[in-house]
Amino acid sequence: MTEMLYEKIKKLPLPEWFKEHDFFKSNHTIKKAFSYFGLPNMQEEIEVPLNAEVVKAAAYELSLSISGEIDRLCVRLSEKNRLLMNEISYHLRRSITVIENNKASIKIHQDLKFDDKIIFKKNQSLFKAYGYVKDIFDEEKISLARLEDFHYFKQFSQLNGGGKLNICFHSDGLDGLWELATISMRGIKSCQSWENPQSRGLIGSVTNRFVGVVSIISKNKKTDYGYEHLSRALVRVCSDKDGKIVLFMDCPYGPQGNTHAPIIYNWLSKKSKIPVVRSFGGLQHFYDRYTEKFLSNYESTYMDNKIPFKQMKKAPGLRDVFNEIYIKNPKIDRIAGSLFSVNHLPNQKIKTHMYKSLIKSKNYFNADEFKNLKKDIVKYFTNNM
Repeated sequence: MTEMLYEKIKKLPLPEWFKEHDFFKSNHTIKKAFSYFGLPNMQEEIEVPLNAEVVKAAAYELSLSISGEIDRLCVRLSEKNRLLMNEISYHLRRSITVIENNKASIKIHQDLKFDDKIIFKKNQSLFKAYGYVKDIFDEEKISLARLEDFHYFKQFSQLNGGGKLNICFHSDGLDGLWELATISMRGIKSCQSWENPQSRGLIGSVTNRFVGVVSIISKNKKTDYGYEHLSRALVRVCSDKDGKIVLFMDCPYGPQGNTHAPIIYNWLSKKSKIPVVRSFGGLQHFYDRYTEKFLSNYESTYMDNKIPFKQMKKAPGLRDVFNEIYIKNPKIDRIAGSLFSVNHLPNQKIKTHMYKSLIKSKNYFNADEFKNLKKDIVKYFTNNM
């Protein structure tokens, strides 16, 4: 007997309100529409340029924060150390940011001498210099903040992420469930973090067949729930004002969301077999009646942009699928009309009608074309009916 989703996820480190939901106790798996549009679960390595202007701004703010912390506490030091800290604080405020090999580092701008002794040399790391400072405070039993506790240190570290990164898309199965459920637990905080009441909308995002997530993640920084997200955006199957099926990419979240937005958009556009849009005007977002019957009002997928919902009893109709995916093959036109009537048939008659339509069209295709077409259509019905 096939296990229900509940049995598969009950040992995962997910909140109880998520794992105990009725949907997971009533369904074996989660099948979404995206693989039919060229977006199965996938991960690729990409080269991401460093946004030097943004990183330098974060480095400047970090230097000021460190200097301010030293100024605040140095009045409690011995006289000699207090005078030393005054000099150090002055130099740290004037640190410079150097970018090499797609990485930024913050360095001391010139030699620092005190009492005829060189304390810091030009181009010494600000982080190493702060370690020296903290040791002096510790010796006098004065608690100076740890470097990693500074807000701007966290921001600088997150922004300082150019070079080779991974870009991922997920929607289907347990992998899709995990990626959607942890979108705000892996370095990006939002109202969808599990401690917030709005996080119940994750149930809707996970179960709705027309919601996926694309993310750019670190290759080496890990959180308790997987590799750190540097940016991420939900992706939705929608119809535009003309009724055309499109993918809508939500506004990217994360410290590098604005920088990564065009990178994510271009990557999605190359992968997707239907258009990808970023403007939500005139869009309608799909859901299906089967999923919605399990959800309370506050469990629907959360949206920053309030796109109206459009009920869909099935996935996008075959006419839409042929227009969007097979338009490059002129032979499709000969059978599109015949297959289109499938949309109006009860489910139990669909398979019979599909095969009859295929048999009628067989003479229009060579053996390989026919085999591939049959496989794609069967896959469509398997995933979306």
